[in-house]
Amino acid sequence: MRKRVAIPIYSFGPGGAERVVSILLEELGKRYDITLVLMNDNIFYRIPPGVDIYFLERSRPFEAGIIKLLKLPWLAWKYRRFCKRKKIDLTLSFMNRPNYIAVLAKLLGLGHPVIISERGTPGSYYDDASAYSVVSRFLICKLYPLSDMIVCNSYGARWDLNRNFGIELSRIEVIYNPFDLKRIEKMAAERYPRDDEPFVWVSVGRLDRKKNFEEMIELFSLAAGKEDFLWIIGEGIDRERIAKKIEECGVSGRVKLLGRKENPFRYLAAADIFLFASTTEGFPNVLVEALACSLPVVSSDCLSGPREILGFSSDYDIVLEEVKKVEYAILFPAGEKEMMREAMEEARRDSQWREKMRSVAARRARDFDKGEIVKHFEELIERFIHE
Repeated sequence: MRKRVAIPIYSFGPGGAERVVSILLEELGKRYDITLVLMNDNIFYRIPPGVDIYFLERSRPFEAGIIKLLKLPWLAWKYRRFCKRKKIDLTLSFMNRPNYIAVLAKLLGLGHPVIISERGTPGSYYDDASAYSVVSRFLICKLYPLSDMIVCNSYGARWDLNRNFGIELSRIEVIYNPFDLKRIEKMAAERYPRDDEPFVWVSVGRLDRKKNFEEMIELFSLAAGKEDFLWIIGEGIDRERIAKKIEECGVSGRVKLLGRKENPFRYLAAADIFLFASTTEGFPNVLVEALACSLPVVSSDCLSGPREILGFSSDYDIVLEEVKKVEYAILFPAGEKEMMREAMEEARRDSQWREKMRSVAARRARDFDKGEIVKHFEELIERFIHE
Protein backbone atom coordinates (compact mmCIF):
# COMPACT_ATOMS: atom_id res chain seq x y z
CA MET A 1 0.00 0.00 0.00
CA ARG A 2 1.63 3.24 -1.16
CA LYS A 3 1.74 6.02 1.41
CA ARG A 4 -0.04 9.28 0.63
CA VAL A 5 1.99 12.52 0.76
CA ALA A 6 0.53 16.02 0.38
CA ILE A 7 2.79 18.83 -0.85
CA PRO A 8 1.26 22.27 -0.18
CA ILE A 9 2.82 25.29 -1.93
CA TYR A 10 1.30 28.68 -2.65
CA SER A 11 1.38 28.47 -6.47
CA PHE A 12 3.13 26.55 -9.22
CA GLY A 13 4.50 29.62 -10.98
CA PRO A 14 8.03 30.02 -12.41
CA GLY A 15 9.92 30.32 -9.12
CA GLY A 16 12.80 28.47 -7.50
CA ALA A 17 10.75 26.67 -4.84
CA GLU A 18 8.21 25.67 -7.47
CA ARG A 19 10.97 24.25 -9.67
CA VAL A 20 12.18 22.13 -6.74
CA VAL A 21 8.65 20.86 -6.14
CA SER A 22 8.27 20.04 -9.84
CA ILE A 23 11.29 17.70 -9.59
CA LEU A 24 10.03 16.17 -6.34
CA LEU A 25 6.62 15.46 -7.88
CA GLU A 26 8.30 13.50 -10.65
CA GLU A 27 10.68 11.57 -8.41
CA LEU A 28 8.65 11.04 -5.22
CA GLY A 29 5.66 10.06 -7.35
CA LYS A 30 7.51 6.83 -8.19
CA ARG A 31 7.24 5.79 -4.55
CA TYR A 32 4.27 7.64 -3.01
CA ASP A 33 0.78 8.80 -3.98
CA ILE A 34 1.32 12.56 -4.24
CA THR A 35 -1.23 15.36 -3.99
CA LEU A 36 -0.10 18.86 -4.92
CA VAL A 37 -2.02 21.39 -2.80
CA LEU A 38 -2.17 24.90 -4.30
CA MET A 39 -3.53 28.22 -3.08
CA ASN A 40 -3.36 29.99 -6.43
CA ASP A 41 -4.11 28.81 -9.97
CA ASN A 42 -0.85 30.05 -11.51
CA ILE A 43 0.69 26.89 -13.02
CA PHE A 44 3.97 27.16 -14.96
CA TYR A 45 5.69 23.81 -14.43
CA ARG A 46 4.49 20.50 -15.82
CA ILE A 47 2.54 18.35 -13.36
CA PRO A 48 3.37 14.66 -13.91
CA PRO A 49 0.60 12.15 -14.67
CA GLY A 50 -0.66 10.48 -11.53
CA VAL A 51 -0.18 13.53 -9.30
CA ASP A 52 -3.49 14.82 -7.94
CA ILE A 53 -4.13 18.57 -7.59
CA TYR A 54 -6.23 20.16 -4.87
CA PHE A 55 -6.88 23.90 -4.68
CA LEU A 56 -7.11 24.93 -1.05
CA GLU A 57 -8.19 28.31 -2.41
CA ARG A 58 -7.74 30.40 -5.56
CA SER A 59 -6.40 33.62 -4.10
CA ARG A 60 -6.26 36.86 -6.03
CA PRO A 61 -2.87 38.30 -7.04
CA PHE A 62 -1.52 40.91 -4.60
CA GLU A 63 -4.08 40.07 -1.92
CA ALA A 64 -3.77 42.35 1.12
CA GLY A 65 -1.60 41.03 3.95
CA ILE A 66 -4.35 41.43 6.55
CA ILE A 67 -6.69 39.28 4.43
CA LYS A 68 -4.01 36.59 4.12
CA LEU A 69 -3.53 36.63 7.90
CA LEU A 70 -7.23 36.44 8.73
CA LYS A 71 -7.73 33.49 6.37
CA LEU A 72 -5.03 31.31 7.97
CA PRO A 73 -7.27 29.56 10.58
CA TRP A 74 -9.99 28.88 8.00
CA LEU A 75 -7.47 27.50 5.48
CA ALA A 76 -5.88 25.33 8.20
CA TRP A 77 -9.27 23.88 9.09
CA LYS A 78 -10.03 23.32 5.42
CA TYR A 79 -6.65 21.62 4.90
CA ARG A 80 -7.20 19.38 7.94
CA ARG A 81 -10.58 18.33 6.58
CA PHE A 82 -9.10 17.58 3.14
CA CYS A 83 -6.29 15.46 4.62
CA LYS A 84 -8.71 13.45 6.74
CA ARG A 85 -10.90 12.77 3.73
CA LYS A 86 -7.94 11.89 1.50
CA LYS A 87 -6.23 9.84 4.29
CA ILE A 88 -2.94 11.68 3.86
CA ASP A 89 0.00 10.09 5.74
CA LEU A 90 2.44 13.03 5.71
CA THR A 91 2.59 16.71 4.78
CA LEU A 92 5.67 18.24 3.16
CA SER A 93 4.95 21.96 2.74
CA PHE A 94 6.94 24.68 0.98
CA MET A 95 7.11 28.44 1.69
CA ASN A 96 5.77 30.56 4.51
CA ARG A 97 1.97 30.59 4.17
CA PRO A 98 1.64 26.87 3.37
CA ASN A 99 3.99 26.22 6.31
CA TYR A 100 1.81 28.26 8.69
CA ILE A 101 -1.32 26.50 7.45
CA ALA A 102 0.19 23.02 7.77
CA VAL A 103 1.31 23.63 11.37
CA LEU A 104 -2.02 25.21 12.33
CA ALA A 105 -3.78 22.18 10.84
CA LYS A 106 -1.55 19.96 12.99
CA LEU A 107 -2.69 21.93 16.05
CA LEU A 108 -6.29 21.34 14.94
CA GLY A 109 -5.77 17.56 14.97
CA LEU A 110 -4.37 16.79 11.53
CA GLY A 111 -3.16 13.43 12.82
CA HIS A 112 -0.03 12.92 10.73
CA PRO A 113 3.58 14.26 10.65
CA VAL A 114 4.18 17.73 9.24
CA ILE A 115 7.53 18.59 7.64
CA ILE A 116 7.84 22.23 6.61
CA SER A 117 10.40 23.64 4.21
CA GLU A 118 11.89 27.13 4.50
CA ARG A 119 13.29 28.25 1.14
CA GLY A 120 14.92 31.52 2.15
CA THR A 121 16.38 33.57 4.97
CA PRO A 122 13.38 35.18 6.69
CA GLY A 123 15.66 37.17 8.99
CA SER A 124 16.65 39.26 5.97
CA TYR A 125 13.17 39.37 4.42
CA TYR A 126 11.38 40.51 7.58
CA ASP A 127 13.96 42.88 9.02
CA ASP A 128 11.93 46.07 9.30
CA ALA A 129 9.26 47.41 11.67
CA SER A 130 6.31 47.04 9.27
CA ALA A 131 3.23 45.19 10.52
CA TYR A 132 3.77 42.52 7.86
CA SER A 133 7.33 41.82 9.07
CA VAL A 134 6.38 41.85 12.75
CA VAL A 135 3.54 39.37 12.18
CA SER A 136 5.72 37.16 9.96
CA ARG A 137 8.48 37.00 12.57
CA PHE A 138 5.89 36.14 15.25
CA LEU A 139 4.37 33.34 13.17
CA ILE A 140 7.77 31.82 12.37
CA CYS A 141 8.88 31.94 16.01
CA LYS A 142 5.65 30.39 17.31
CA LEU A 143 4.64 27.95 14.57
CA TYR A 144 7.81 26.60 12.98
CA PRO A 145 9.04 24.84 16.17
CA LEU A 146 5.69 22.98 16.38
CA SER A 147 6.33 21.13 13.12
CA ASP A 148 7.90 17.67 13.20
CA MET A 149 10.92 18.89 11.23
CA ILE A 150 12.06 21.95 9.31
CA VAL A 151 13.96 21.51 6.04
CA CYS A 152 16.22 24.33 4.83
CA ASN A 153 17.93 24.42 1.47
CA SER A 154 21.19 25.89 2.80
CA TYR A 155 23.21 26.05 6.00
CA GLY A 156 22.87 29.82 5.79
CA ALA A 157 19.09 29.53 6.07
CA ARG A 158 19.54 27.11 8.98
CA TRP A 159 21.89 29.60 10.65
CA ASP A 160 19.31 32.35 10.11
CA LEU A 161 16.45 30.40 11.73
CA ASN A 162 18.62 29.59 14.71
CA ARG A 163 20.21 33.04 15.12
CA ASN A 164 17.20 35.26 14.41
CA PHE A 165 14.25 33.09 15.47
CA GLY A 166 15.69 30.94 18.26
CA ILE A 167 14.84 27.61 16.60
CA GLU A 168 17.04 24.75 17.81
CA LEU A 169 19.52 23.43 15.25
CA SER A 170 18.41 19.87 16.02
CA ARG A 171 14.96 20.77 14.63
CA ILE A 172 16.40 21.83 11.26
CA GLU A 173 17.72 19.59 8.50
CA VAL A 174 19.55 20.88 5.41
CA ILE A 175 18.76 19.36 2.02
CA TYR A 176 20.04 21.24 -1.01
CA ASN A 177 17.87 21.91 -4.03
CA PRO A 178 17.82 19.10 -6.65
CA PHE A 179 18.70 19.69 -10.32
CA ASP A 180 17.90 17.69 -13.41
CA LEU A 181 21.41 17.98 -14.87
CA LYS A 182 20.74 15.74 -17.88
CA ARG A 183 17.90 18.02 -18.90
CA ILE A 184 20.04 21.14 -18.42
CA GLU A 185 22.88 19.64 -20.51
CA LYS A 186 20.46 18.70 -23.28
CA MET A 187 18.90 22.19 -23.38
CA ALA A 188 22.31 23.89 -23.15
CA ALA A 189 23.41 22.02 -26.28
CA GLU A 190 21.03 24.25 -28.26
CA ARG A 191 23.60 27.03 -27.87
CA TYR A 192 22.40 30.53 -28.75
CA PRO A 193 24.38 32.07 -31.66
CA ARG A 194 26.15 35.37 -30.84
CA ASP A 195 27.87 36.40 -34.05
CA ASP A 196 28.18 40.15 -33.29
CA GLU A 197 28.84 39.94 -29.53
CA PRO A 198 32.56 39.28 -28.85
CA PHE A 199 32.30 38.95 -25.03
CA VAL A 200 29.09 38.28 -23.12
CA TRP A 201 28.18 38.52 -19.44
CA VAL A 202 24.87 36.92 -18.46
CA SER A 203 22.59 37.07 -15.43
CA VAL A 204 19.28 35.39 -14.61
CA GLY A 205 16.68 36.39 -12.06
CA ARG A 206 13.43 38.07 -11.17
CA LEU A 207 13.53 41.78 -12.00
CA ASP A 208 13.22 43.26 -8.51
CA ARG A 209 15.35 45.18 -6.04
CA LYS A 210 16.78 42.17 -4.21
CA LYS A 211 18.44 40.94 -7.39
CA ASN A 212 20.32 44.28 -7.59
CA PHE A 213 20.23 44.59 -11.39
CA GLU A 214 20.42 48.40 -11.39
CA GLU A 215 23.76 48.38 -9.59
CA MET A 216 24.93 45.54 -11.84
CA ILE A 217 24.14 47.62 -14.94
CA GLU A 218 25.88 50.70 -13.55
CA LEU A 219 29.03 48.72 -12.77
CA PHE A 220 28.89 46.92 -16.10
CA SER A 221 29.05 50.32 -17.80
CA LEU A 222 32.22 51.10 -15.81
CA ALA A 223 34.03 47.79 -15.35
CA ALA A 224 33.32 45.76 -18.48
CA GLY A 225 35.08 46.13 -21.80
CA LYS A 226 33.52 48.66 -24.17
CA GLU A 227 32.62 45.91 -26.62
CA ASP A 228 31.15 43.62 -23.95
CA PHE A 229 27.46 42.71 -23.80
CA LEU A 230 25.23 41.86 -20.83
CA TRP A 231 22.21 39.59 -21.21
CA ILE A 232 19.62 39.68 -18.42
CA ILE A 233 17.09 36.85 -18.46
CA GLY A 234 13.92 37.20 -16.39
CA GLU A 235 10.81 39.28 -15.78
CA GLY A 236 9.48 41.23 -12.82
CA ILE A 237 7.85 44.33 -11.45
CA ASP A 238 10.97 46.48 -11.88
CA ARG A 239 11.49 45.93 -15.60
CA GLU A 240 10.58 49.51 -16.50
CA ARG A 241 12.92 51.01 -13.92
CA ILE A 242 15.77 48.70 -14.99
CA ALA A 243 15.22 49.66 -18.63
CA LYS A 244 15.48 53.31 -17.61
CA LYS A 245 18.76 52.58 -15.79
CA ILE A 246 20.16 51.03 -18.96
CA GLU A 247 19.43 54.27 -20.83
CA GLU A 248 20.88 56.45 -18.05
CA CYS A 249 24.15 54.47 -18.11
CA GLY A 250 24.45 54.80 -21.88
CA VAL A 251 24.54 51.05 -22.56
CA SER A 252 21.26 50.60 -24.43
CA GLY A 253 22.99 48.82 -27.29
CA ARG A 254 24.97 46.49 -25.03
CA VAL A 255 22.59 45.47 -22.20
CA LYS A 256 19.68 43.32 -23.34
CA LEU A 257 16.60 42.53 -21.25
CA LEU A 258 15.71 39.19 -22.81
CA GLY A 259 12.63 38.47 -20.68
CA ARG A 260 11.67 35.03 -19.44
CA LYS A 261 12.98 32.16 -21.55
CA GLU A 262 11.72 28.59 -21.73
CA ASN A 263 15.32 27.55 -22.35
CA PRO A 264 17.66 29.93 -20.51
CA PHE A 265 20.47 27.36 -20.64
CA ARG A 266 21.18 27.95 -24.34
CA TYR A 267 22.06 31.54 -23.40
CA LEU A 268 24.15 30.50 -20.40
CA ALA A 269 26.11 28.04 -22.54
CA ALA A 270 26.86 30.80 -25.07
CA ALA A 271 28.09 33.39 -22.54
CA ASP A 272 31.56 34.04 -21.08
CA ILE A 273 30.84 34.99 -17.43
CA PHE A 274 27.82 34.59 -15.16
CA LEU A 275 27.21 37.64 -12.96
CA PHE A 276 25.15 37.44 -9.77
CA ALA A 277 24.54 40.46 -7.51
CA SER A 278 21.65 39.55 -5.16
CA THR A 279 21.53 41.13 -1.71
CA THR A 280 19.61 38.21 -0.16
CA GLU A 281 18.73 34.66 -1.20
CA GLY A 282 17.83 31.27 0.17
CA PHE A 283 19.53 28.98 -2.33
CA PRO A 284 20.12 30.64 -5.73
CA ASN A 285 19.37 27.93 -8.27
CA VAL A 286 20.85 30.03 -11.06
CA LEU A 287 24.36 29.57 -9.65
CA VAL A 288 24.16 25.78 -9.94
CA GLU A 289 22.62 26.14 -13.41
CA ALA A 290 25.48 28.43 -14.47
CA LEU A 291 28.02 25.88 -13.20
CA ALA A 292 26.16 23.12 -15.06
CA CYS A 293 26.66 25.16 -18.24
CA SER A 294 30.43 25.39 -17.50
CA LEU A 295 30.31 29.13 -16.85
CA PRO A 296 32.83 31.09 -14.75
CA VAL A 297 30.90 32.85 -11.97
CA VAL A 298 31.23 36.25 -10.27
CA SER A 299 28.86 36.33 -7.29
CA SER A 300 27.86 38.32 -4.25
CA ASP A 301 28.34 36.55 -0.93
CA CYS A 302 24.76 37.26 0.15
CA LEU A 303 22.89 35.31 2.80
CA SER A 304 22.56 32.57 1.84
CA GLY A 305 23.70 29.93 -0.62
CA PRO A 306 26.47 31.38 -2.81
CA ARG A 307 29.39 30.51 -0.52
CA GLU A 308 28.10 26.95 -0.05
CA ILE A 309 27.57 26.39 -3.75
CA LEU A 310 30.81 28.05 -4.84
CA GLY A 311 33.26 26.55 -2.36
CA PHE A 312 33.82 28.99 0.51
CA SER A 313 33.45 28.36 4.27
CA SER A 314 29.91 27.56 5.39
CA ASP A 315 30.51 29.26 8.74
CA TYR A 316 28.18 32.25 8.51
CA ASP A 317 29.76 33.91 11.52
CA ILE A 318 32.65 34.66 9.15
CA VAL A 319 31.94 37.84 7.18
CA LEU A 320 33.62 38.23 3.80
CA GLU A 321 35.27 41.66 3.67
CA GLU A 322 37.19 41.49 0.40
CA VAL A 323 37.05 40.14 -3.12
CA LYS A 324 38.06 36.49 -2.93
CA LYS A 325 38.79 33.82 -5.50
CA VAL A 326 37.22 30.67 -4.07
CA GLU A 327 37.13 27.16 -5.47
CA TYR A 328 34.41 27.74 -8.09
CA ALA A 329 33.99 31.52 -8.41
CA ILE A 330 35.04 35.02 -7.53
CA LEU A 331 33.05 36.23 -4.51
CA PHE A 332 32.53 39.80 -3.34
CA PRO A 333 30.72 41.13 -0.23
CA ALA A 334 27.02 41.68 -0.97
CA GLY A 335 26.07 45.32 -1.41
CA GLU A 336 29.70 46.53 -1.67
CA LYS A 337 29.75 48.46 -4.91
CA GLU A 338 33.48 49.01 -5.29
CA MET A 339 34.24 45.38 -4.49
CA MET A 340 31.73 44.20 -7.06
CA ARG A 341 33.50 46.38 -9.61
CA GLU A 342 36.87 44.95 -8.54
CA ALA A 343 35.54 41.39 -8.88
CA MET A 344 34.19 42.09 -12.36
CA GLU A 345 37.45 43.65 -13.52
CA GLU A 346 39.46 40.72 -12.14
CA ALA A 347 37.24 38.17 -13.88
CA ARG A 348 37.40 40.08 -17.18
CA ARG A 349 41.19 40.43 -17.01
CA ASP A 350 42.11 36.87 -15.97
CA SER A 351 41.54 34.60 -18.95
CA GLN A 352 43.48 31.73 -17.31
CA TRP A 353 41.08 31.79 -14.34
CA ARG A 354 38.11 31.68 -16.73
CA GLU A 355 39.55 28.65 -18.50
CA LYS A 356 40.15 26.89 -15.20
CA MET A 357 36.56 27.59 -14.06
CA ARG A 358 35.15 26.22 -17.29
CA SER A 359 37.01 22.96 -16.66
CA VAL A 360 35.72 22.47 -13.08
CA ALA A 361 32.28 24.12 -13.02
CA ALA A 362 30.19 21.24 -14.37
CA ARG A 363 31.92 18.83 -12.00
CA ARG A 364 30.77 20.92 -9.04
CA ALA A 365 27.20 21.06 -10.40
CA ARG A 366 27.02 17.26 -10.24
CA ASP A 367 27.01 17.48 -6.44
CA PHE A 368 23.44 18.81 -6.75
CA ASP A 369 22.09 16.22 -9.15
CA LYS A 370 18.51 15.26 -8.37
CA GLY A 371 19.31 11.56 -7.83
CA GLU A 372 21.24 12.10 -4.61
CA ILE A 373 19.17 15.02 -3.34
CA VAL A 374 15.82 13.22 -3.76
CA LYS A 375 17.24 10.30 -1.74
CA HIS A 376 17.65 12.68 1.20
CA PHE A 377 13.99 13.74 0.93
CA GLU A 378 12.91 10.08 0.77
CA GLU A 379 14.98 9.21 3.84
CA LEU A 380 13.41 12.11 5.74
CA ILE A 381 9.87 11.11 4.72
CA GLU A 382 10.50 7.48 5.67
CA ARG A 383 11.85 8.54 9.07
CA PHE A 384 8.55 10.18 9.99
CA ILE A 385 5.97 8.31 7.96
CA HIS A 386 6.58 5.04 9.84
CA GLU A 387 6.84 6.48 13.37
